[in-house]
Amino acid sequence: MAKVVMTWKRDDSSKYWVLPNTKTISKGVFTPEESNYLLETKDIYESLPGYVTSSVVFLDEYTYTFSIEFDTQQSAQSAYDILSDPPVDSAFYIRRQIVDLKRKQLGFNYTFSIELA
Repeated sequence: MAKVVMTWKRDDSSKYWVLPNTKTISKGVFTPEESNYLLETKDIYESLPGYVTSSVVFLDEYTYTFSIEFDTQQSAQSAYDILSDPPVDSAFYIRRQIVDLKRKQLGFNYTFSIELA
């Protein structure tokens, strides 16, 4: 099976993670509109062709990974192409914009990388 692995690293472990998940949303970090959009699109990755499963791993207090497994290398490559440079106005793009802007507003510094595995 082929995977796309997205990794976020933060520089300050004393601050909570700002992620588009139910736990962060329930903290009231996002506006009601942002929260609704993130919740409505939380399963968007399952719509990628060849999607098999996904998992979240906190490698350490600074590193968070989201891995998506696909049925073929071709499906993984297609997903990588979409996720590394999401089309403007796509749900993938909007979700990333909401979360990235929120991190900046809160002064949280994250780096992002994506790879085929």
